[in-house]
Amino acid sequence: MNPAATLRRVKCWCIAAAAVFICVSAPAWAAGKVSPEGAWIKSATALVAMAKGHSPAAGFEWEVEESRERLREIVRQAGPHPAPQRQQLFVSMILLNALLESATKCHQGGVVVCSANLIWQLDAQVKAASAQLKALGS
Repeated sequence: MNPAATLRRVKCWCIAAAAVFICVSAPAWAAGKVSPEGAWIKSATALVAMAKGHSPAAGFEWEVEESRERLREIVRQAGPHPAPQRQQLFVSMILLNALLESATKCHQGGVVVCSANLIWQLDAQVKAASAQLKALGS
């Protein structure tokens, strides 16, 4: 085989591999553009799913505490006078956090067991916060 032809084939395979890598990693690039508020709401949604799924209480309590600290940092970084729409989003996020705190108190036998009413409130608050985030375009 001709060395020049072999080199061309290697170059084509390298370019094809790079193109596949770029296509596969593009969702990761898009995920990197998620706002801190969006990331927090996504993690809070996972916590709501844990509250519904009879998760171990100790792990759930720890996750909610970590979530509260992340929310506190998000609000601090926004400064003392955020835009009114962002301030309303923060209120929704804080209400969601308070509901998650309530869910940490609902455990029996080492697992989280929430009332249907609390689960309904958690779902409604996640939807409200997500809608406000979407309205902000974040």
